Amino acid sequence: MTEPPFTDAIPSTLTGLETVAATILRPTGEVVAANAGFRNVADEDETEDAAQLFRQPPFEELTTDREEWTLVHEGFVNLGDPAGDEMVTFEGRVRARADRVVVFAERDLAAEEKLRERVMSLNDELNEAQREMRRELKARRQAERAIEEKAAALERSNELLQEFAYVVSHDLQEPLRMITSYLQLLASDYGDELDGDAHEYIDYAVDGAARMRDMIDALLAYSRVESQGVDPEPVALSGVVDDVLENLHVRIEEAGAEVHAGDLATVEADESQLHHLVQNLIANALDHGGPAPTIEVGAEPVEGTVRLRVADDGPGIPEEEQGDLFGIFNRGSRASGDGTGIGLAVCQRIADRHGGEIGVESTEGQGATFWVQLPAGRTDGDGTEVR
Repeated sequence: MTEPPFTDAIPSTLTGLETVAATILRPTGEVVAANAGFRNVADEDETEDAAQLFRQPPFEELTTDREEWTLVHEGFVNLGDPAGDEMVTFEGRVRARADRVVVFAERDLAAEEKLRERVMSLNDELNEAQREMRRELKARRQAERAIEEKAAALERSNELLQEFAYVVSHDLQEPLRMITSYLQLLASDYGDELDGDAHEYIDYAVDGAARMRDMIDALLAYSRVESQGVDPEPVALSGVVDDVLENLHVRIEEAGAEVHAGDLATVEADESQLHHLVQNLIANALDHGGPAPTIEVGAEPVEGTVRLRVADDGPGIPEEEQGDLFGIFNRGSRASGDGTGIGLAVCQRIADRHGGEIGVESTEGQGATFWVQLPAGRTDGDGTEVR
C-alpha cells in the first residue's frame, strides 16, 4: 500500500514558524517531520525519540483510530521537559493517517517562552534582592554594634570625667584655698616688713590661685553637664537674659558696655544650664568686644527651633580659627588675659545635650556673632506658650 503523501501535512506557513509547534510522528515515536517551533520546544533534533515528550494522554491512545484516518483526540497534549518533571500544556489536536500521527499545537509558544523568561528574570531579581537584603542587614548589624560600642565608650568616658571632677573638687580646691589664705595672711601680718616687689609677688600668686579656682570650677561645670542636668521644660529667654545681665552688671559697668536685647522667644531647655550658656556667651562678648563694647542679643524662629544670637563689635575671628573655638582650652588668637578657655566648650556641651547646635559667624574687623539653636517651646491649642 502506498503511503499517503505527507509533504503537505505541515503547511509551508508553519515550517519555519517558532511560535506554533507542528510535528508528524510514527506510532513508535519516531519523528517524521517537525517544524522549527516543535524542535524549539522539545529542544531535540527531529531524529530523536519524541514519544517520550508526550506524558498525558499515553502516546498509544493518540493512534488508536489511525486506520480510519479520523480525528482521534482533541484537547490537551502535555509536552514535558526531558530534563525534569516540569510539564508545559499546549491546547491542540491530533490526526492519524495510516502509520503517521500529525500533531498540531495551537497555543502561542512565544507567550509561553516570554512568560518563562519573565519568571526566570523575576526569580533572578528576587535572589539578588535577597542577597542585597542580607548585605544590608549585615551592614546594619555592624553599624548597630559600632554605635553600641561608641555609646559604651562614651559612657565610660563620662564616668571617668565625673570621677575626675570629684577628684578635682575634693583634692585640688582645698589646697588652693589654703595657698590663698596663707598668702593673704603673709601680706596682712608681715606687710610692713615686705617691700613693694614682695607685695607684687604675693598679688601675682593670689591672682594665679584665683584663676586656677576659676578653671577648676569651669572644668567641674563641663563635666557635670550630663550628670547634673534636668529634663528640659519651656523657658522664656527674656527672663534668662535679664537674670544674666543682673549677674554681670558690675562687669558691664566696668567695661562701659551697652547690651541691647530684642524680642526673645521660649525654648525647651534645662533652665539652669540655659542660664549658664547665655552667661558664657555674653561674658565672652564682654571679653572680646571693642572698647566700650555694644552687644546685641536677639532670637528668631528657625523651623521648629529658636536661634539665639549674641553679637559683639570686637575685632572678629579669623576664618581658620572659627572651627576650633568650641574645643576645650581653645581661646583663639583674640584671647584676652581673662577667661579659662573652657566657657565655649561648656556652651557646646550644653547645646549638644539639648539636641541643638552652636556656631559662630564672623568677618575679621567686623565683630563676631555667636549663635545657639535650641528646640522651640511648646504651645497649647490657642498658641499660648506653655509655662
